[in-house]
Parts: sequence; C-alpha cells; structure tokens
Amino acid sequence: MVRTDDEWAKDRVFVERILASTPFECTDLQRLDGGFANFTYRGTLAQSTPDGSSMVIVKHAEDLVGPDFALSATRSSREHHLLAQDIPQVQTEVDGTSVTVRCPRALHEFPQDHVHVLEYLPESSDLKALLCQSDCNEAFAQGVGSALGSWAKQFHCWGLHSDQAELRQRLNKNDQARELKYRINCGRLQSTIEEFPALLGAHAQLFQAVSHKMKEIADDRDNGIIHGDFWTGNILFRKSWFEVAASMTGADGVLAPTQSVFVLDWEICQVSSFVFDLGQMLAEMYCLWHFRRSRSSRVILESFLSGYGAIEERSALDILIVCGVHLIVWPWRVPGWGNAAQMEECITFGRELVDNAYHGRVDFFRAGPFGSMFRDESVASS
Repeated sequence: MVRTDDEWAKDRVFVERILASTPFECTDLQRLDGGFANFTYRGTLAQSTPDGSSMVIVKHAEDLVGPDFALSATRSSREHHLLAQDIPQVQTEVDGTSVTVRCPRALHEFPQDHVHVLEYLPESSDLKALLCQSDCNEAFAQGVGSALGSWAKQFHCWGLHSDQAELRQRLNKNDQARELKYRINCGRLQSTIEEFPALLGAHAQLFQAVSHKMKEIADDRDNGIIHGDFWTGNILFRKSWFEVAASMTGADGVLAPTQSVFVLDWEICQVSSFVFDLGQMLAEMYCLWHFRRSRSSRVILESFLSGYGAIEERSALDILIVCGVHLIVWPWRVPGWGNAAQMEECITFGRELVDNAYHGRVDFFRAGPFGSMFRDESVASS
C-alpha cells in the first residue's frame, strides 16, 4: 500500500503524541520508505538509552485489507512479543571480521496504539539493495551466506523445541499470517497463468496439485516457528562494511572489529514449515543472479545452503517447489527487476523447478544453482 504525504504527516503527529513524555520521546522522526504495511520511522531520541543509543526504529501498524490479503494491526504485538524472546544468535567470522547474526532488540511497546520501538542499526541497508549496487569479494560472500544459513538452521531448530510450545500455541491462535502466506504465493498462481498463458496454461493441473500440497505442508501439526517473510530485503548490513567488501580486496583491518547483521520484519511470523522460509530466500537470491548477474549472490546462495546443513530429500524438493512458485508469481509483479525476456526466462525456470520437484526428478537439479542440495554430504535421503 502506497501512503500519501498527507497520510505520513498525520501519522507522524500521532506517533509523536504517543512517544511524548516517555523514555522514547523523539526530537525527530524520519520516515523510512520501502515496506508497504506500516508507518516506519527512524527516531532521534531526546535522551539516549542506558546503553548509549541515540536512535531507534519506531513502527506503527494499522489494519490493512487488499484484494487478496488482510492484515490486522495486532501484527505489531506479534512482532514485538516474538522479538522479546531468546531467539538464537550466530557469532562467526566473515572475511576477518567478527559477526553476529541476530534480531533487533524489542525496546518498548504501546499495544493499544499498535506502536512499538526497536533497536536501530546505524547507516545500514538491506542485502538486496546492496547486491543490486555491486558485488563483493568472494570470501565475504561465502562468509555471509554461511552465517545466514547457520542462523536460519538454529532458528528453525529453536522454533521446533518443546521450550517454544507456549509460543507456538500463541502464534497459532491467529492463523491470519499463514493464510496470507498462502494467498500471496499459491493463491496468485491462477492470475499468473492468465497473464502468461503460453508459458503456464498447459500446467494448470500441476499448479492445482502443488497448491493443495503446499496447504497440507503449511497446516501440518508438527510444524515449528518460521519467519514468514525471509528474504534478502529483510537482512540488514552496515553499508560501510559492505562497501569495503565490494572493493574486492577484503576488510584488511579497515573496519570495526565486530559487526551485526539484523534479521528484520517478524510481523507474519507463524507456525508452519521451514521449507517456506528457505524457498523464498533461495528464490530471491536467484533473482539477484538472474536479473542483475550478481556473482556474489550465487556464492551467497551456495554458502547459505552449506551453512544450513543437511536437508532431507523430500524437504529439499518441497523447498524448490516453494522457490519455483515464488519465481512464477513474484518477480513480474515487482517493478524494476528486468525486461520482458528476462521475466519469461524467470517464469519458465520457476515452472521447471515446480514440475521437476513435484515429480521427484532429482537429477534435474544436480547441475544447477541448487545442485548442492542433492549431494550426499548435504542431503539425507528420505
């Protein structure tokens, strides 16, 4: 949803009133564009926090209704509650720099007003935007991919643990997020078939079967907690760190000895299968390679899979079904990705992923970008 300048101005006044006379009162609120669901600001605090932070992120949610989705403003409390949990962190070394992959800290919530305050990562940008601008050196790409994959694995294991039973129960009380995830992916297959009948029309029955299968996987009672919108646009880096890596020479002691990578936007966190998180992330990494010819994205993709570790063969195929559906229904709806020929190639590749993964044709994938998922050391046979 695109907000007008007038809507932003009115909301800023509302948020300023909510924050006034609290420890999170701000002298300045700068709007942050990019998302469609919330009013999000970078706030300059009137007084720094006890740990010395002078800036925060402030998010205000409202009920949203679209042609194929609905989002309640209570998603704000969902995100805040989730970020208040002890979600795993991964500490590792990337190209000579100590790195922590983690979530931003939840600082405060105004639940009646659907406003909450989060930790801010200064001078940062998301992984998609950074890779669209430039490649980075191979050691950095390998380290970043491996760290993100390792974090995803630890998070998914954490979300399955018995210690999170109460949290899973709470998330399951409202299945709006899971329904949204289905509607904006499999739910858009039919309209995409109508848009590209020559590429997809003959496969309508396959897509119906796939949609049914994905619904069954999402609703499995043994599922754990997933992010729900896990993609390169929700991975945040310090720009200065990436710019040094983009020089292709490595850090060489130029940067601070430690860096944080944030995993953002937990509003549609849900109880579902991890295959949906991995399928979306792999699709978006592939898009960076396909449309931007980003060499680094291919390295990050392969290192991400290595960092995640062994995946049962059937689950690996389900991940690629999710990936294929994403490549079919999403890139052509996003302005600026590529020209018509590139879009048709992307949709065709997505169709091939879905067809071959659904029918279990593992050999199709061995030589491609996802081949490492089916090597003996990476995949446990089902």
